[in-house]
Amino acid sequence: MATRQRPPLKSVIALAGALLLAAAVAAFVWWPQKHRPAVHPAAGVTFTGEGDSRLRQRVSDVIERLRQRDASGIAEFDVDLTTHRRSPDGEAGAQWLITHFATPLQGPVQAEIRQDENAGLDWYACISYGHDQRKLRLDFVTYGKKGVWPDPNGGDKYAFPVHVYNELAGRGPYPNKPMTGLFCNEGESLPPAQ
Repeated sequence: MATRQRPPLKSVIALAGALLLAAAVAAFVWWPQKHRPAVHPAAGVTFTGEGDSRLRQRVSDVIERLRQRDASGIAEFDVDLTTHRRSPDGEAGAQWLITHFATPLQGPVQAEIRQDENAGLDWYACISYGHDQRKLRLDFVTYGKKGVWPDPNGGDKYAFPVHVYNELAGRGPYPNKPMTGLFCNEGESLPPAQ
């Protein structure tokens, strides 16, 4: 009678390690509170489109601070993607946005979010507001720890480069002709591309 041969100990340990790793990955992916924290949008803000909960929260926070006319608070979101320090021109850019959009954004707002098809680090929020559904496109940029994109640990953050609006100081927003079929329907109305 032949005796059953046991599998080598290394194989058993490798199999157990693989199963443990698979269980840990599955727990991380399916654990909704940690992986997908709840979004607490500003009053009257609804979201459609793409983007994770952190991006939606950042868009909501920008809208809320615009409504509060908090230039310093908005400027906190304008960070250098490598040093993670606040941009020196962020507050001036935020003041321009506040001057032209704080009042119109007081009512209900819909934010549609899309990722740039050509540059995966860029995200756009098309803000529709007012009774005639005017549109404002706000740009956000993904950054991770120590300049690594995307963050391998899933810790991506979203900068709001509000300093670009400083270039428009002394001028009002200039709308483009409607471009039906393009995201945000009106194209990029402001500011000019960097």
